[in-house]
Amino acid sequence: MPSFVGSAIEALANTSMYTFEVAPVATLNENEILDRFEQVFGFESGDAQVTTGSSNSNYLALLLALHAKFPNIKFDGVQGLPKLSVFVSAEAHYSMDKAMVMAAIGLDSLVQVPVDEDGAMKTDSLSALLQEAQQNGRVPISIMGTAGTTVRGAFDDFNTLSDIAKQHDCWLHI
Repeated sequence: MPSFVGSAIEALANTSMYTFEVAPVATLNENEILDRFEQVFGFESGDAQVTTGSSNSNYLALLLALHAKFPNIKFDGVQGLPKLSVFVSAEAHYSMDKAMVMAAIGLDSLVQVPVDEDGAMKTDSLSALLQEAQQNGRVPISIMGTAGTTVRGAFDDFNTLSDIAKQHDCWLHI
């Protein structure tokens, strides 16, 4: 019954959270939650966004990585970009394939990193694959970490991924 009542209220309100003017309470709640995330995860400042799920999050993160690495892409498009590489766990969410295609980066640029016995990305393999990509003239733009894989619920080693991402000038998405 509580779920039914909640669904009925949601359907009646049908609030779209595009701007504060359209959904002031929902926008304030979202901002408060995101500020709390910053505190919990130890960020001194930052920007965040609530998305509709893994597919949307991964696609958005991929676009952010692309724009961070190539700021002029907004005007120039993808023409003339070097061969790129994006690194994901071998057990990454299925949406990464779709995101690579939608972002016009291509599936050949998606590098699957082996996982350990618990399902977490092997960071030594990641480092080796990053070096190999760079030696082959590819530009690494992103490491896509996982906070709970779909099948096993595995968490990658975020601190090590962060260090590797900084070392290789990559965007890190978790």
